[in-house]
Amino acid sequence: LGDQLWTLNLTHGLVEGVWEGSIEVVFDDLGDPYVRVVATDGVGDAAQIDVIATTIEVVEAGGDGRAVVFGLAGGAMVVGLLALNAFLSRRRRI
Repeated sequence: LGDQLWTLNLTHGLVEGVWEGSIEVVFDDLGDPYVRVVATDGVGDAAQIDVIATTIEVVEAGGDGRAVVFGLAGGAMVVGLLALNAFLSRRRRI
């Protein structure tokens, strides 16, 4: 996607000197993108500028293990059926 530039309007809260805004970032791939926020208060040479930068680590979400549980249950069922079949075969011979 390359570099992107977004401009956000912030709202001034009840606390003096605190401005609020929000952004939602959705990633399509793994990696280490960074976010840099530049806050400008005022215009021209009198403007005060603050810069904050941070790296966001994007990792693959872990599964909840349901596939493993179903796999183990299916394997146990197959082993159980084979054991039952062997038991019944042996019983018929006697």
